[in-house]
Parts: sequence; C-alpha cells; structure tokens
Amino acid sequence: VFGTPGLYTVGLTAGIPPASDDEIKADYICALSADGLGDVDGDGIADGTDLCPCVADMAQTDTDGDSLGNACDPDDDNDGAPDGADCAPLDASASAPPVDVGATLQVNAVSTNVAWIRPAGSNLSNLYRGTIGNGLPFPNDHTCLLGASAAQSVSDPTLPHTGKGIYYLVSARNACGEGTLGSSSAGAERPNSLPCP
Repeated sequence: VFGTPGLYTVGLTAGIPPASDDEIKADYICALSADGLGDVDGDGIADGTDLCPCVADMAQTDTDGDSLGNACDPDDDNDGAPDGADCAPLDASASAPPVDVGATLQVNAVSTNVAWIRPAGSNLSNLYRGTIGNGLPFPNDHTCLLGASAAQSVSDPTLPHTGKGIYYLVSARNACGEGTLGSSSAGAERPNSLPCP
C-alpha cells in the first residue's frame, strides 16, 4: 500500500543462496492522488483530468478519442493493431501495407480503358505500363503511368510498336506504403525498380 501519491520503483530478489537474481523496475507503480488534484507525473495537469496520469504528457493528444492519451495508449488509432506492430499508428485506415490487387486488372482494347479493383485496406493505386516483344521473356521494363491515384480506371490511347505488346501492372497503396505488383507465373514476386512517386 502506497500512502503517498507518486511513481515508485520496485525490486525483486529471488534465488537460492549463495546465488540470487535481482529485477528492478523504475517508476513501475503509479499511485494517484485520491482527490484527483495531485500531479503524479509532474506534467502540470491534475491526475483527475490527465489523459495519462502516470506518464508526463503536456500535449494530451488523444487520436482515437478514447479518453486515453497517445502517450499511454497501446493502440493510438484504435484499429486493433498495437502501435509497436502498426506501420501507421495514427491512421486507423491502415496498419500494414496493402495486399496484391490480384487478377482484377482488365484492359478493353476497343475503348483503350484499363480498370482494376483495389483491395480492402488501400485507398490509392499505382498503374504501370511496359512493353513486351512477341515470344520474348517478360522484360519487367514497366514505368509509372499513374501514381497515387484514387481512380480505379484510366484511358490509355498508347499503341505498341510493330511486333510489340503493351502490358499493365497495378499496385495498391495506403499510409503504410505500396503493395506488390503480383507474381510471375513461376511464383516469383514481380520486381519494381522504378516505383511511382
């Protein structure tokens, strides 16, 4: 029982003589003021109104509005992914890079329209265009045609040179980054040496 509000360091010693092991935890116990008027963490905000009464936090930022300040909230955006494992801890729309767009890309040769379906967990797309020759190995020479776009279709009137074809690859994007361009027929992830900005 801690009769005085404050942050307390505690220790534990365990062992069988003559051997022993010590564990010390600094500021491990937080005893708040009973009336809420004290300021245990010394940040100038009374315990009763402090969003993180045991962690000094003058900003009192609460991204997800759960009355637990970011300084002591293990999931600042309340997306179910702990901040330590969340690549965008302040953005509830993303906690990991998006998955592949998959086999949703369609090209209509008559209208020169390219369309795709973006997967859940993404809000933007990158579209790449490359050329391939008849009977030659897949060159992976694509460049960015449309970057960081909210669209899921685009018109591309470009025509290939004689004996060449045009291919398109699309990736999904979110606050955590860009997903992959899918895999080759052999199962290897397609390289992306010139990603869209």
